[in-house]
Amino acid sequence: HTFPSGLCVEHSSAGEVTMRYLAKCRRSLGPGGREELRRVVTSLGCITIYWRSGGYRILFPQGGVLDVDKPSETRRFCAVDGVLWEKHSGGDWTAVRKDPVVEVTDPGTAATIRTLDSGICIVTYPSGDRAVRHTDGTAMTFCKRSDLLLLSARGFPPVEMDMAVQAQAVQHVHGGKTSISKAGKQAR
Repeated sequence: HTFPSGLCVEHSSAGEVTMRYLAKCRRSLGPGGREELRRVVTSLGCITIYWRSGGYRILFPQGGVLDVDKPSETRRFCAVDGVLWEKHSGGDWTAVRKDPVVEVTDPGTAATIRTLDSGICIVTYPSGDRAVRHTDGTAMTFCKRSDLLLLSARGFPPVEMDMAVQAQAVQHVHGGKTSISKAGKQAR
């Protein structure tokens, strides 16, 4: 699907959604002034943002972020506990530093609000529902009861994923048997 804004959205049988602008319509730049080439929503609910420079960033629905710099093959992972891990080409993961994490509990909802020094905000509710806001404004909301993941970012259409159906689709793509209905009465 191509929209008048130049946004092209593609869906794959593996459950991935690719969103990219056909021309340099998108003005926002990533960290360090990197220009975003495209973003792919994976079947696990992660969002991979590819930079024109060749590197990429993966936003995890739990709040973690993995940055990969292609020219140097350096990988940096910021965990939800504030620990920054780094791996150079051919090396092992090492903890570089631990950034401060502020954690408070909302007395009205009993939700835990965790704010990382990088600007990531993670809200976890007693029901198991979770809302994550990444530094670029990408929001990831997981509803545990209905097993839904909602993804949104400015300039892109929102994506809603039924994680149970998504797991079946991925299993089917990899040659596994899947039930025809959610109740699992028949298999194909």
